[in-house]
Amino acid sequence: MFIENALPAIRPVNFALRDDTIVIRPVSGSEPATAVRNTVVAFEADQFSAELQTGWSVSALGHAKHVRDRAELDKLAVLHFRPWNPVDAELHITISIKLLTGRRSPQPRATRQRPWSRVAW
Repeated sequence: MFIENALPAIRPVNFALRDDTIVIRPVSGSEPATAVRNTVVAFEADQFSAELQTGWSVSALGHAKHVRDRAELDKLAVLHFRPWNPVDAELHITISIKLLTGRRSPQPRATRQRPWSRVAW
């Protein structure tokens, strides 16, 4: 999450983890690429299964910055990203995590049935 037109904004991004730092590779010229300039941002990653009714969510707050140092860019080049769109090979934004929270929904019980699964068709 970042600020756009004085309001909170959220965009999906590709990311990887390096130690205690989140690394994102947004599309050059996109809102995350241009809005994040040495600011505090929120980041969330989650995964849910509607079928199993389980999932997890992790939120992080931290300071985001564009990576400009050549040695640091070389270190980040080994991270494996799967871009959804063409990205600039030199554009990396790091988020140093200052606050991390998370939650997991309960694991499904083997005998648990959904009400609609008992209906005969």
